[in-house]
Amino acid sequence: MFNKQTFRRILTAAAFALLPAMSFAGAKDDILEMGLYRGFDQAAFTFDTQITAYVNNTPKGSSQVATVYYRSADATLVAFKSPATFAGRRILTEGNSMWMVLPTSSRTIRVSADDRLMGQASNGDILNIPVEKYSYAYNGTETVNGKTYKRIVAKLSRGSAMYSRVDFLLAEGSNKPFRSYHFSRSGKLLKIAQYAAFRNFAGHERVTKIALIDPIVKSNVTVMHFDNYRQRNLPQAMFRKSALRNAINF
Repeated sequence: MFNKQTFRRILTAAAFALLPAMSFAGAKDDILEMGLYRGFDQAAFTFDTQITAYVNNTPKGSSQVATVYYRSADATLVAFKSPATFAGRRILTEGNSMWMVLPTSSRTIRVSADDRLMGQASNGDILNIPVEKYSYAYNGTETVNGKTYKRIVAKLSRGSAMYSRVDFLLAEGSNKPFRSYHFSRSGKLLKIAQYAAFRNFAGHERVTKIALIDPIVKSNVTVMHFDNYRQRNLPQAMFRKSALRNAINF
């Protein structure tokens, strides 16, 4: 049955596909370098993902497996492969709009802003940081388990975004992401993202595991695995609502 909870779990898998890759100076330049651990600089690419929700270290439901096609933050497509209840579903980000199709229905469903904001849907937007909408500043350092990380504070300066502020902890020198804190407009801490594992793809380390922690109920953790990063020439035409049911040959 396709209920509201299932709908929000799908969005969790979809929204995370939006990865920033833009060039700036100073603190923003460090954020750009951090972005290379999560994608390719201004190049279209694909990757595979598996997302599992845990409660008290016990999986809650089946893992979602999908392939993500990324052209830009405004053009992403997520094609689900499993479990059986998800297989064949697709979610498209086209500009500021998000659309979903189900293999059992001829309808194309528009995903509302409320659905993206509620429940586990917000997990996916941990990586949806529209870089150009934020201002950046260094804010000292933080030491974790004997290792010191620089803190960069990103504050929403124009337009709208899921999070009004994001604090990043980055390794000195490499700008490798260690952790990020995601805040609401009121200043409430909503999510903590822990960058847990990396592996080399196409000559650069890229993240292969992120744990998303609920700061209120810390036993609720969503683990996102990433694999098989590869650059692809993805035409703009495949990222249109009218093409959402077309065959994918990449």
